[in-house]
Amino acid sequence: MDMHMPMNHTNGSSMMMMKMYFNEDLNFYLLFGAWQITSQSKLAAACIGSFICALLYELFKRLREYHVNYEINLVANSSESLLRKSVTRKVPVFSRANFLQSLMHLIQTTVSYFLMLIIMSFNTYVFISVIAGLTVGYFFGNAICALDHRDSNEHCQ
Repeated sequence: MDMHMPMNHTNGSSMMMMKMYFNEDLNFYLLFGAWQITSQSKLAAACIGSFICALLYELFKRLREYHVNYEINLVANSSESLLRKSVTRKVPVFSRANFLQSLMHLIQTTVSYFLMLIIMSFNTYVFISVIAGLTVGYFFGNAICALDHRDSNEHCQ
């Protein structure tokens, strides 16, 4: 079974084979045809960019979770809900909160698919950069969450 996939250039005369396994090659594309990684400096920039993108993805996930918890706490702290034991959250479909959550979901999903495609470049260094960025982002996201964690019964997730 041939694990190489031909990739046509613009004129179709030259072919670059994309390895479908993790490797350390310098000649590969990252997301777009214009982003061809052909040197160590471009690889370093790709790794730094991938790391930052993954870190921001994790922090954005935390921001989205914080926003959901914030909306729930607004409902829970209202005088009407204090009369009830359990708080049910009903957000109107065309509300500002629902629109904002939908927009944040769109951004989070789009970035997650871009990260998946970055990893599918099968470059070992880029893969490690994404995983490191996700880990550092998760670490700092938890630290930020712990700073805002005031009530022991609340969950920051």
